[in-house]
Amino acid sequence: MKHQIKFIVLIIFLGLLWYSGRVLYIDTEGIERALHKFPVLYGSILYIIFYVIVTFFLLFSKDIFWVIGAVVFGAYLSTLLVIIAEIINVFILFHLARFLGSNFLE
Repeated sequence: MKHQIKFIVLIIFLGLLWYSGRVLYIDTEGIERALHKFPVLYGSILYIIFYVIVTFFLLFSKDIFWVIGAVVFGAYLSTLLVIIAEIINVFILFHLARFLGSNFLE
């Protein structure tokens, strides 16, 4: 019974993520202005944090952040920052799925 509840929570959580990605709006110009205010190091860290948070909760916004990163940081640095942010996303999602869904599969 406990495993089924965890699986149901996982399904509801994924459904809410999908729905929020369809409904919420991202202000790309505001993010771009905010990143330009900081030095490159702090802007890079802020970009990674924004990327992880927004792409974790809004599933359909990665393309927007790729373009913002390329405009603000250039092609090479933005590619590196996106790779770092995606690794963090994979880590978070893996452990979330492991916690909520592993017992259901066994």
